[in-house]
Amino acid sequence: MVLYDAIVIGSGPAGLTAAIYTTRANMKTLVIAGQVAGGQLMITTDVENYPGFPNGILGPELMELWRKQAERFHADFVDDNVTRVDLGHNPFKVWVEGDEYEGRTIIVATGANAKWLGLPSEESLKGKGVSACATCLPTGSEVVANAAPAAIESVQDGQMVLTDDGTFQPVVGTGSRLYTGDLIRIVPRFFHEAATLLTPEHPVLAATLDKGTEPNYWKWSWHRPQWVPAGSLTERHILLYPIVSKTEDVPSLKLSEFLGLPRDASGRVHFTREAVTSRRLIDDLPLNRDFMRLAGYFLADGTITARGFNLYFGPTDDAYVADATSIIRRLFGYTPTVKREGSVRRIECFAGILRDLFLKLFGKYSYGKSLPHWFLYLPAEKQAELVKGFWRGDGGTKALGFEFVTNSPLLVAQFKMIFLRLGMIPRIYRQSAEVLNRSKNLLNGRRIRFRHDRYQMGIGGAWLERASEVLGAKHPLLSRRTRSHAHGWIRDGYAYLPIFSLSRTQYSGRVHNLAVAKRNTYVTAGATVHNCDGFFFKGLDVMVVGGGDTAMEESLYLSKLCKSVTIVHRRGEFRASEIMQDRVLRTPNIKVIWDHTVDEVLGEKKVEGVRIKHVKTGAIQTLPVQGMFIAIGHTPATELFRGHLEMDANGYVIPRPTEDFRTATKIPGVFVAGDVHDHRYRQAVTAAGYGCMAALDAERWLRKHAGTAA
Repeated sequence: MVLYDAIVIGSGPAGLTAAIYTTRANMKTLVIAGQVAGGQLMITTDVENYPGFPNGILGPELMELWRKQAERFHADFVDDNVTRVDLGHNPFKVWVEGDEYEGRTIIVATGANAKWLGLPSEESLKGKGVSACATCLPTGSEVVANAAPAAIESVQDGQMVLTDDGTFQPVVGTGSRLYTGDLIRIVPRFFHEAATLLTPEHPVLAATLDKGTEPNYWKWSWHRPQWVPAGSLTERHILLYPIVSKTEDVPSLKLSEFLGLPRDASGRVHFTREAVTSRRLIDDLPLNRDFMRLAGYFLADGTITARGFNLYFGPTDDAYVADATSIIRRLFGYTPTVKREGSVRRIECFAGILRDLFLKLFGKYSYGKSLPHWFLYLPAEKQAELVKGFWRGDGGTKALGFEFVTNSPLLVAQFKMIFLRLGMIPRIYRQSAEVLNRSKNLLNGRRIRFRHDRYQMGIGGAWLERASEVLGAKHPLLSRRTRSHAHGWIRDGYAYLPIFSLSRTQYSGRVHNLAVAKRNTYVTAGATVHNCDGFFFKGLDVMVVGGGDTAMEESLYLSKLCKSVTIVHRRGEFRASEIMQDRVLRTPNIKVIWDHTVDEVLGEKKVEGVRIKHVKTGAIQTLPVQGMFIAIGHTPATELFRGHLEMDANGYVIPRPTEDFRTATKIPGVFVAGDVHDHRYRQAVTAAGYGCMAALDAERWLRKHAGTAA
């Protein structure tokens, strides 16, 4: 086991500054950063008062720079949460899940977490009008936009997203803000390529099922789907994933319009400048079942070349080679070249117009291949041929079902939708390039390294018969098995997906939401979600509780959506920075009620009003608002050290400074830095200062008590 000179717990300004100083002093340093790193600056937009940035800087950007500086001096990082500590003797022990680490000194810099009011009515109405966050999906969350997965932060007004009724609707608004707190991590059965992460209040479309008991087991009772806050989901819930509902055929494609090419008198398109070997093609290309199958061959294992495109097949694929060459002759009046090199069969199609056609339709490189949006609406019989060609080109038959392989996340999302339209729920798994490269992959004695993730889509179980029908290949298992249990269902325009795993994780960072026309919903990799929080209150009256910068930022954001914003603050003046106060007080639809606290949140199924009380007179008044957002500060994240370190009534660690060690605690060799003990200043610059002090104290302590640093 590695013995560290210093273990820094926390990765905010205090923790990272400490790491910079310890590593520069040649102390072997471990930073346990947490599952979501960065501290309170990760929930701060413009940092205008940190020295060295005259134009200001985004909080997350500043934290990234800090971390890079610590990494430059070779600090080790573990991006997970500490689960247990033993500070009873030196070296100290720290556990992250099952992994144990030892350190000669410890620097506690765990920061603080968002605070709630603590009212029973507040708790019961969370997700029904009470929130500490106005938007809900973290950065990087994938939503189905323009028929393919897109990070939610990249989605813009006007883009089309898949909604709860299986239609694509335009985005009419986007929003984001900074958030600290729990996220619910949801993974459904079948769709394992990406988890859905949501704040606990975010509504998810789900249903429940009551199964019968023997001998009436199959007398099932489905309960009506409803919007369930993510934090209220249980493993009994079944997620609803919409199936694309529109069907619209495209009988043919006019190449002159699609590729912008001139057309001759005989109805054939050509390049403006033609070589002797140039080939003219018929303008009206039939998008029939043959073309769909050829498109499947290309998507599976086709490449764009300088002169045309190639298709590749295996040693036993002679029938598929014959099929592909026959399709090319029938559709384009052109006989391609077929070559055999060892076990590879290659079809070479030298035609510049076909190169441009396939490039524009499907993309060039395997990891970026995708389908045009309108392919998702084509009739089932055409989509079945597309799937058939794709499986023949790069699929296989496994013991329990059929398998499809690709390294394009775009194709995975699109084929998922097509499989559902064909009456099958695929099992989808992702293997990261990092994991794939852990094994030595050899080709002709040469090491092969993966640059992109690999996706496997499998069809089996209750869908095996339908898959055999679509692919025209009866699976051997069908002749042996007598029955198959369904672990998912297709009904009423949805795939019903039981929850595979459900957990919570801490997050500090930016969260995002979309406002979507007509349906007010959008779809992630595995769930259907509703517009939530701020967008729910568009045109309504809301309240913000608090007086710091977070409350000011929340109010300014909501003022752009809501009819009115009322800030309720328990003091007669704000604690926020002057510039934030000025911005709020100059916003016409924001008003302030001073010297009041929240007495009760009113309503049973949703917020119908908030009762507030004057802190001096006790007078009660009721505000008729439809939403309440909490921004009242933070509590120190010190629960991990309860019983080990001295704390005051509010949970702040009590330092025990000595003449030599100003950041010392009661335990020799354990030092404290930042918001875990500083309840007065709570600034990034003061936290960084404490981190510096703690690092210098740890270095000095090692020299005095533990010899020269390793």
